[in-house]
Amino acid sequence: MGGSLGTGPEASGLICSGVGSFGSLTYTVQMKRTAHGLLCLLLLTLAGCAEPERRPSMDVCTEGAQCELGYCIDGHCLDPMGDEDLDELLNGTEVALGTDPFSPDTDQDGAPDGQEVVDFLDPADEDGDGRIDALESSLLDEDCDGWSDQSDADFSVPYAENLVESGGGETYSGWSIDEGSWGSTLGGDCSEAPEPTSGSKFLVVGSLCEGGGSGGFSQISQKLALDGVAVGEEEVYAELSAMLGAVYDDTAAVLLLEPLDATGASLGEPRRYEATDSPWVELKETVLFPPQTRTIRLSLRAEREESGPLAAVFDELEVRLLTCPEARGLATSEDPG
Repeated sequence: MGGSLGTGPEASGLICSGVGSFGSLTYTVQMKRTAHGLLCLLLLTLAGCAEPERRPSMDVCTEGAQCELGYCIDGHCLDPMGDEDLDELLNGTEVALGTDPFSPDTDQDGAPDGQEVVDFLDPADEDGDGRIDALESSLLDEDCDGWSDQSDADFSVPYAENLVESGGGETYSGWSIDEGSWGSTLGGDCSEAPEPTSGSKFLVVGSLCEGGGSGGFSQISQKLALDGVAVGEEEVYAELSAMLGAVYDDTAAVLLLEPLDATGASLGEPRRYEATDSPWVELKETVLFPPQTRTIRLSLRAEREESGPLAAVFDELEVRLLTCPEARGLATSEDPG
């Protein structure tokens, strides 16, 4: 909103000209050197100074500047002196502490946030690890060391390192070609190429930007060794995450995970994940493998039944062993097949 003063030859004989708005009125002004010129200046000054209407508590927002009281939390204007979830902590205090102003029990352990914080100037931290008790559950043991998260100052993330090499296409290391063609490319190399979700490159299975292809499929793969996992004692849990997508119509981006034993023999049909939408589609899955699994074969494939361009893209590929599945409430007695 606002107005502008005319200058230069085109404004000759004018005291002001401009377009602006005041309230719900949108106006255009262009006045000669008359007494009405003062009114023009007044309108433009008011328009330039008028502030946008601010939204009341609980209205939707994207930033604090839109809200009457300056707080925008989880897409809603919030009164910092209110207590939206009735947990005996003011909304402003919850924002400062990192607890959820819309949930009376942020860590879901049965104790309200206000009861766990006690003194908001010096909130309780039982294990002294820098994370207050209201943010750490007294019921969960996420790293399976026998201590609840709230009592465990030596908490460790229950995931092994990412087993996938070059999961974002920054290099070709680790991958081998099984069928067709593949490569890695930069975003924007051609009109069909999406921007990578991280880094500067992504993996392409098939032929991107070339407009060719004859149907069928292209595939690459790598073997992920499960070092340090005891054989035959318990099922193997893995956390899979990836970004993928099919570039052309009638094409599928396929990710396969196949468990192999110590001899390299398959232990069953590969787990198959498929996306036919354009990039990017997010994939997150916890996968259960047989106890005899020593290697996982990860395959990336582009498929197409009809003749035509064939390309699938992949980025941010991760396969991590879940070293503490019981912390996630996962059954360990099921036969994975």
